[in-house]
Amino acid sequence: MMQHPEKKSMQSGVVMIISLLMLMTVTILGIFAVKSVLLSESAAGNTMDKQRAIQAAEGAARYGEAWITQELNNLGSQVDCTNSTPLNVDKISSMRICKSTLTSLDLPWTGSMSYTPSNMTIAAGGGLTSATNSSAQDVNYAAAPQLHIGYLGGSADTRQGIYYQISAMASGGNSNTVSIVLSTLQVTKTNLNLGGL
Repeated sequence: MMQHPEKKSMQSGVVMIISLLMLMTVTILGIFAVKSVLLSESAAGNTMDKQRAIQAAEGAARYGEAWITQELNNLGSQVDCTNSTPLNVDKISSMRICKSTLTSLDLPWTGSMSYTPSNMTIAAGGGLTSATNSSAQDVNYAAAPQLHIGYLGGSADTRQGIYYQISAMASGGNSNTVSIVLSTLQVTKTNLNLGGL
């Protein structure tokens, strides 16, 4: 028994429409899958960049704390810190203590010091370091970490303690990622009487 040509044509049209709907569905699912992967990659990159910024800021704060504890007898007096451009303190002899702490954490900080560890690569645009071997590439930091050391006060008798506030900030691989670390340091000096020894 032969089918009528109109029924055959109609069946072919229905098959074509169903095929197109299935193709559109698979395409839309594929687009969503790709967007999901790209979003996950972006979130992972942002998390890594945030961690880099936090580690750099913590490193700058530890640099300031170490300087205070090592130079306790030679700190000198506090100074008015009014510089708008960060003072480069890669050489420890350039460090200083400001008479006051920061009144706001809004950037840029007046009176800050810039510190770049020897293994940190700074590039204004961030991005990857230029290495010939892609596995050796690392992230450039968008800016050098900054720190501000402010005098909080204390007793003239240093056995009671002198207090300092260390504020440190650092960028990650782009200038939109910034982390700030605050630390309060109490330093005391003690003299031990060893009974004439």
